[in-house]
Amino acid sequence: MQQQQSSPFGHERRSDFSFADGYVNINHGSFGATPKSVAAAQREHTADMEAKPDDWMRIGYKIVVDDVRAKLAQYVHAQTEDLVLVENASSGVNAVLRALQYTLGSDDVVAVLSSAYPMVSNTLNYLAKEKGFTVEVVDVEFPLTGDEDFLAAASKLLDTVPAERLKIFVVSHITSVPAVVVPVARM
Repeated sequence: MQQQQSSPFGHERRSDFSFADGYVNINHGSFGATPKSVAAAQREHTADMEAKPDDWMRIGYKIVVDDVRAKLAQYVHAQTEDLVLVENASSGVNAVLRALQYTLGSDDVVAVLSSAYPMVSNTLNYLAKEKGFTVEVVDVEFPLTGDEDFLAAASKLLDTVPAERLKIFVVSHITSVPAVVVPVARM
């Protein structure tokens, strides 16, 4: 598998955004700014849509979406037909969880980290009440001393819940609050 070259982060990327002089954007995860190149592409697509709205809504946008999906599939080493574009991470996770609820029974367990984005926990708790499955919260205490803290919490759950009952383990690769990269490859 070919390695993707990493992009610079932080101050090196500031010129890619339209931040006011002196403004420091700390919470880019919840209320992030749109990169200038993305905003420019959005304006182009909006102009195409406004120029021929009927053509755009019936054909044009589908061509753009298919092209984006094909490029993304190549980037993440997936099949184009396996990718779906969603409005944001919350709507994507919500759609997946709501689809998976039909595969869960009253003896099943869904696990989630205590650091999960609230929408994930709220959706799981709502669906559990509706469908009768159990939600087990894997407690992760911050500050962490290293990857072993996450791994120990996950291992504790795996040791206590029988494998045949654990149907889903929801793990955010990068948590929202606090912003931590979870060692999913080691889990």
